[in-house]
Amino acid sequence: MSQLELEEYAENTQTFLLYLVMEILDCAYATKSTSEHFIAVSHFGTFLQFAMLLKAIPWAAANGFIGVLFLFFCLFLKKCGLPDDVSSEFKLWQEEEAILKGKCTDNLKLAVEHVTGKALTHLSAAKNFKHLDSTVKSIFLTGVGPERFLHTLQKCGFDPFHKKLLKRDTGLSFRAALAWKAFRSEF
Repeated sequence: MSQLELEEYAENTQTFLLYLVMEILDCAYATKSTSEHFIAVSHFGTFLQFAMLLKAIPWAAANGFIGVLFLFFCLFLKKCGLPDDVSSEFKLWQEEEAILKGKCTDNLKLAVEHVTGKALTHLSAAKNFKHLDSTVKSIFLTGVGPERFLHTLQKCGFDPFHKKLLKRDTGLSFRAALAWKAFRSEF
């Protein structure tokens, strides 16, 4: 699966679920600028998908799923890993044995940096919509954890196996960040 196919997959899964949440909260068609809402949610869903992909790399490596074929969370019994075009571009197939042992290689770091950049680009695109309804903004609070994960990943030098990334981020600092963003009605 290529990056483009991954973005389509994100649109058909994560984004669709966010659209459903908008319907449940009755904010899908209740505002003037609904097209902005849907575009922002589309970018946000893609950001979530890329962040989950990066978070799953240690699990995928531990279970032998870094490889040529990709489909997130082993759907339809295919192997998991990074998108094919990223794996090919950074020649991860040459280092598959080391990656499966949980060792981070330079090419893996470059590939993770590339995918992290794509994820943060989609988050930035979603944040650029300034006139979003507060109910829609509340949906985006689900991105606080993934955004913190990506920033921690950057601080760890894009090493997906770093010990800091393997710990859950649900402590006081996470709760404070979530409460602050909810209070300020931002994401």
